[in-house]
Amino acid sequence: MKSAGFRYLLYLNNRFPNMDVLTESIRKMTDKLYCLPCDEAAGKEALPLNCAFEFVIGNLTLVPISHDTGWRTMPFHVCCTRVNDCPGEINTVEIAGRPPFRTQTRDLIFIPAGVTHRICDFDTGEPPLSLWIHFRFRMLDSFDAFEFFDMPNMIPAAETGKLLQLMRRLVEMPRKLNFSESVLQQLTGVAFCAELLSFGKLRSDLDENLDSKLRRFQPVMQRIENASSMPSVADLAKMVNLSGSRFRAVFHQLCGMSPGQYFESVRFQRGCLLLTQSDYSIGEIAGMLGYCSPFHFSAKFRKRSGFSPSEFRLRHRSAQ
Repeated sequence: MKSAGFRYLLYLNNRFPNMDVLTESIRKMTDKLYCLPCDEAAGKEALPLNCAFEFVIGNLTLVPISHDTGWRTMPFHVCCTRVNDCPGEINTVEIAGRPPFRTQTRDLIFIPAGVTHRICDFDTGEPPLSLWIHFRFRMLDSFDAFEFFDMPNMIPAAETGKLLQLMRRLVEMPRKLNFSESVLQQLTGVAFCAELLSFGKLRSDLDENLDSKLRRFQPVMQRIENASSMPSVADLAKMVNLSGSRFRAVFHQLCGMSPGQYFESVRFQRGCLLLTQSDYSIGEIAGMLGYCSPFHFSAKFRKRSGFSPSEFRLRHRSAQ
């Protein structure tokens, strides 16, 4: 199929015969660009997933000797490592439901969003210099891309060179980004996620209809994310013409949790954002999120994150 521009040149040639040399030259260039069979074979027909990277917070931080994060659950992915040289093991990582493991300098720790964990540094004689970022990587606006991969919680230092380079680039950017810096941050973040995902494996329980399921459930996810209170499962199932039980099964496959848990996760993420990016009081945030009282919000938030809302706000603002 010829381009509109080429068809217009043919029209001009019919009206102005002396343009035949120019037309032939354009035809040859067009053939080279669009018409050779090898060009079709070289095309990449990727799914339009609309992937987006979000840098939540990160830094290169000198932390106290024998630092202990305490048990915590974050609404975003966590990557961290110690970058100052220290021989031997430097910390213990505990993840709920899994055996603890120890790491060495420049081993990269990866904790997925929503996973309860604790990181304890050993007393190695000098304060650890920690390179860390909190981030999200979504596709189709709502789905966590890492949810579809089995990811290791630790990547050994021998394989983390490119990852640490990209992390440093992200944390060294200014806090307020202009247009070109924002473009660079997105590209760097996507490159970081692509490198990180290369250490994972696509979950074995996912079927060939994953793409159609994602698109089918996208309006469901958006409804939950925009709701002030949890919609009924019956109403959500009706949106995708499924029974309640089948809806729950597919939803859990796509999100790794129930619809109610997903709603609470979204509400928790909103709370984290309001605590770190606004000056609203705890009571005002509780009301904005639909909690019946500040006490109820604080209790739920502490249970999920390991910190009270005030502690969470103080810790994350001091890290910025």
